[in-house]
Amino acid sequence: MKAEDIQAVVDRNIWKIEGWLRPEEAAMLARYAQGQRVIEVGAYHGRSTVAMAPFAKHIIVIDHFHPKCMGGGYDPDSEGVRAIFEKNTRRWAGKITVYEMFSEDAAKQEWSELGLLFIDGSHEYEVVRSDISLGKWVKKGGHVALHDCDWEQVKRAIDECLRASPNWKFVERTQDIVVFQRQ
Repeated sequence: MKAEDIQAVVDRNIWKIEGWLRPEEAAMLARYAQGQRVIEVGAYHGRSTVAMAPFAKHIIVIDHFHPKCMGGGYDPDSEGVRAIFEKNTRRWAGKITVYEMFSEDAAKQEWSELGLLFIDGSHEYEVVRSDISLGKWVKKGGHVALHDCDWEQVKRAIDECLRASPNWKFVERTQDIVVFQRQ
């Protein structure tokens, strides 16, 4: 599918969903998700999940859905983060498996081979390092993408775990997302 067609589908699907992911970043994720098994760490209300779902083979979402852990002290409405996520993603429910857990626990699990790992969970250094360790399940030629890549602790983990590794090659960057490919 052409980039402009992907952007149109993404724009149509995500515009009402609250989140910090920009439309052009959502379309970029959709391109990398095409035909792939994806693990998404940190989904919030599902904006990025919905961007990837029409294109991905399957998405595994790992999120604890605890409102007090959301960025900037934001307090979601009383409906609850998980309920809002479920409502926003119900159209693609057959392609999405949700594991309500902390990403550090997910890093201890075994997963099937992935084409894309998208990380947008905690921005704490040790947690981001743990999230990046899920990259061992990304197949050769597959990708890992991280949102908020300029946050100090996120950037440090990226530099130490991906940029410094011969197993990962920088591919591209938007304002807030960086992508690496498994070598």
